[in-house]
Amino acid sequence: MNRFALFAAPIAVAVAASLAIAAPRHASYTADQAVRGRLAYIQNCGECHGGDLAGQFGPALAGPNGRTQYESGAAVYGYTIAHMPNGNAGALPQDEYLDIMAYIYERNGVAAGARALTAQTVARDDVALGK
Repeated sequence: MNRFALFAAPIAVAVAASLAIAAPRHASYTADQAVRGRLAYIQNCGECHGGDLAGQFGPALAGPNGRTQYESGAAVYGYTIAHMPNGNAGALPQDEYLDIMAYIYERNGVAAGARALTAQTVARDDVALGK
C-alpha cells in the first residue's frame, strides 16, 4: 500500500462516519404500515385531502404544493393527532394515525424501512418532508 492510501483511508472512514452521524434521517416505517395507512387515509382523510393526497377541500399532503412539504415528520404527526379528522380530532386509534403517517411519508418520497413507525420515533423525526 502506498503512503497516500495509508494516509487517505483513515480520513475517508472518519468523514464517512461523521456524515452518517450528522445526516438527519426520517423515522422508519414499514411497507405494510403504508398499505394500511392508505386504507385508513381513504376512509378518514381522502374526502377532504383528496384520494391521492393532492388536496380537495383540505390542503394537499404530498407533491410540490403539499401542506406537509418542508414540515418535519414530528410536526405533521403532532398536528394530525391533535386536529384530525376535522370535527372529530383524536378519534382514531394511535396505530391508525401511525399508519396514515407512514402513507404520508411514502407519498412524500421517504423510502420504507425495516422498522415500524412508532409514536416515539415519529416524535423525534425532525427531517423536513419533500426534500
